[in-house]
Amino acid sequence: MTFQKIIFIQMEKFNEKNFNISQCIAGKLEAELLIFLYKLSGDVLTFIEEKLKGTNIKYRIKSFDDLKSLKATINKENPDLVILTEEKINPLKHIFTHTNAEKLLKTIEKYNVIFLQEDEDNIQKALIYVNKEVSEFYIKTAYEFVKKIIGEVTFVYSFYEDFYELTIRKTHTEEEAEEIIEAMIEEKEKEIVRKIENAVQNQPYHLITILGEPKKEINLFAIERGFNFIIVNSKVKDKTAFIENLQVSLGIFLDNKEEE
Repeated sequence: MTFQKIIFIQMEKFNEKNFNISQCIAGKLEAELLIFLYKLSGDVLTFIEEKLKGTNIKYRIKSFDDLKSLKATINKENPDLVILTEEKINPLKHIFTHTNAEKLLKTIEKYNVIFLQEDEDNIQKALIYVNKEVSEFYIKTAYEFVKKIIGEVTFVYSFYEDFYELTIRKTHTEEEAEEIIEAMIEEKEKEIVRKIENAVQNQPYHLITILGEPKKEINLFAIERGFNFIIVNSKVKDKTAFIENLQVSLGIFLDNKEEE
């Protein structure tokens, strides 16, 4: 798919670092940038105008005082991508309350979405999460996005078959179990590779396989290896948990064209 219209949303607090990322993304994708400001002063609007003046980016700025109007306008504009700031919040407090970005999740889940960490000022390294359930449409969309924004594309697959592993280890010796599990991982990797290559048509990419529960292990792997952006599929299990647990910026991209 092509990214022709991007909405960047700021609610109650303006994040200049995230704005700069959105401006960069719009420029690289040659997309129109719509900036939606919720309960923010005219000084912010003036600042944005000054930053965008003289660029080649086509843009519009809209201000809102009520959430209902903001949500309605998002749907009316029907963007290809929505970008928001994911505020840092105390983990204990997060159990009982949602961030402003999370409050919009139901409204924006039918679009490709990026939740930027509030201290993020640049998307440098990205991981695209894949498994056997994701569609080639999703793979191709995420691939093309990362290639244009960053250049190098890395997919990550997390092998997590705890039930089967437990059963195998109970009925086989440790050495036999390791061989069986290794064969299972190899077979799963082959499935993933076939799906990726069908989607990207011989274009270059890297695939990394890790072990463990995806929501936990992909986040830890990203932090350890210096990846600051992860893309997951819109049909991923426990989507909200992915958002709440991640310590890097997160993209949730649509699984198929019909979701648009």
